Amino acid sequence: LKSPDCSISWLNLGHNRIHERAASVLSIRLEENKSLRTLILDGNPLGRSGCRRILNSCLGKNSDSSAERIFTDPEGEQAESEGTIQVSMEGCNIGMVSGSSFDPS
Repeated sequence: LKSPDCSISWLNLGHNRIHERAASVLSIRLEENKSLRTLILDGNPLGRSGCRRILNSCLGKNSDSSAERIFTDPEGEQAESEGTIQVSMEGCNIGMVSGSSFDPS
């Protein structure tokens, strides 16, 4: 995802135990990537923070560059899109706080 020559347009990382820290690392790579159109993260314990970071990265909100992204369609034509990426997070524990932030008091 980091390489400027990366042409991955569809990535399924579902059910891979991606937690909040790993989601944070993934979000950095998503900011740099220009080709990804579909990201599946179903069934991962992303947590609230991890989910937020990934979605912000996909929207281009964490990047200093413009949110406008250029994609190559199946016919090889370049099409401009303002950060259009489909993200699936079905079955993730988005509303749960991670165990590292648990305060028993």
